Amino acid sequence: MKVLLLGGGGREHTLAWALHKSPRISSIYCAPGNAGIGEIATLYDIDPTQGEEVLSLAKEIDPDFVVIGPEGPLVSGVSDLLRSSGFPVFGPGREGARMEGSKAFSKSFMARHGIPTAPFDICTTMEEALKALEKRTPPYVVKADGLAAGKGAFLLDSLEEAKKTCEYLLVLQGLGEAGTTLVVEDFLPGWEVSILAITDGKTVHLLPPSQDHKRAFDGDKGPNTGGMGAYTPVPQLSEGMLEHIREKIILPSVEGLRKDGIPFCGVLYAGIMISRGKPYVLEFNVRFGDPETQVVIPALDVDWGHLLYACATGTLEEISWPSRSSAVAGVVLASGGYPGAYEKGKIMKGLEEAEASEGVLLFHAGTTLDNEGHVITDGGRVCTVVGQGEDLPEAVHRAYTGVKMIDFDKKQYRKDIGHRGLKHRPQVGVVLGSASDLPKAEEALKIFEQFRVPYEITVASAHRTPQEAARYAAKAESRGVQVILAFAGLSAALPGVLAAHTLLPVFGVPVDAGTLGGMDALLAVAQMPPGVPVGSLGIDGGRNAALLACRVLAQKDEELREQLLAYAKDAAEKVFASREKLGTYPQPPREAFLD
Repeated sequence: MKVLLLGGGGREHTLAWALHKSPRISSIYCAPGNAGIGEIATLYDIDPTQGEEVLSLAKEIDPDFVVIGPEGPLVSGVSDLLRSSGFPVFGPGREGARMEGSKAFSKSFMARHGIPTAPFDICTTMEEALKALEKRTPPYVVKADGLAAGKGAFLLDSLEEAKKTCEYLLVLQGLGEAGTTLVVEDFLPGWEVSILAITDGKTVHLLPPSQDHKRAFDGDKGPNTGGMGAYTPVPQLSEGMLEHIREKIILPSVEGLRKDGIPFCGVLYAGIMISRGKPYVLEFNVRFGDPETQVVIPALDVDWGHLLYACATGTLEEISWPSRSSAVAGVVLASGGYPGAYEKGKIMKGLEEAEASEGVLLFHAGTTLDNEGHVITDGGRVCTVVGQGEDLPEAVHRAYTGVKMIDFDKKQYRKDIGHRGLKHRPQVGVVLGSASDLPKAEEALKIFEQFRVPYEITVASAHRTPQEAARYAAKAESRGVQVILAFAGLSAALPGVLAAHTLLPVFGVPVDAGTLGGMDALLAVAQMPPGVPVGSLGIDGGRNAALLACRVLAQKDEELREQLLAYAKDAAEKVFASREKLGTYPQPPREAFLD
């Protein structure tokens, strides 16, 4: 088959690489492409957002299908133009692309279909914007409705800054038409993950979850960029949470598009915030992410030519989906000064050496050829160096091995890509005597999510699987676990079995699981034999168990310590505020509580 690919960045080089590997693809044509894509495809120097030019090229080439990479052509309706002329297209039409092209449309869609997202207001005047801001607390989140090349989202620390930003967008029209409508929404604390789904409107397949790095400098410092790197898998995202996202966000969104009569074929990309243990959609995109594409496509062993064609022709159900994916990390090399002003035309060296290195791939973005055939820089983000491995540490190591081999003047890159995943070893092990104890443990899990404490959770019975419980405890410390919480009801032997096989602190949480209201479990946990110490919590005391575990961890974690102090202060403020409920009853003077 022949395929026409629209776009010219690292995302499109990755797609071209994947298509080139497919035995079903005979020829690749790309507009406009880059130096890397030019090695495996025929390039055409046209603007992919110009529908008539694209259609004229498609009629000349007569491809079996078209793959659209960037959002611009999708939002401008290039897919519709191509489909009306009989070309199968991977990528939604103009109406479906509004999920990315209009924040107001997307948020209204989510509200209509029960998709979890931050509470919001849509504003078209300063009066509406001020009302929306005044009913919120800092930090304030303001988003321009339309496409703004990554410059349309603002996180503001003060009300005054937020007002000025709204004025900049609505009155001064700082982002033109894109900012004439605003979305003002609640701030959601937490951590982000990218979930990309491929769908033909009927069948839905999730790509491996990934996490990108938006800030320009190490430690997530500096200005936002298009993305300085990404990695997969995301160890901090549990299988249960991924399935929850699929069932409560992705599938209802695809079904919502169907109910609204909006055909959708291509990628539905959900930017997810995990906040206090629950997933919320920050935004939808309608195409492969960049740099997420550079890691999720190599991670999946599938015939991408067959997959993309099947999606474009509505036969995605024919694709057999792989059961597992590999670990991949990608590091973006950028021009010095990016995302600000930067120079072009720097000769790149070491590209062939990097590509020949074991487990290393190279995807071009802002590159071209000079008159002498040298590969030179031609953009802010120049290329993505990708490492593949058996696990994330190996993938990251291989990516940076390739990074060191490539050189050009004023090369800029982050040295900590994947740092969240690499340090996400579980610090707390939560062991349930039975899956029925999970509702009792969820209060503890919410605390860990709130304080961003990595944890793992499993079921091991002291009576039915005692050997597994013992082995778990014996190996927990080697995986990074520093505290174990054991939830058990009835005779509650589980905490003792665990404590007998580890030197880690074990806290037992008695569970109300029988006719004695949990008293049997409480007495069992409190009466461990000499030499098998177990800390005993109150019945169903998951919240305090988690806070106690956090206090143990805080002895060596200053950031966690500060979080706990703030938590305690907030709890005290609630007590102070509750005194107002005493109304006119006589109360002691304030001096009664002072030193």
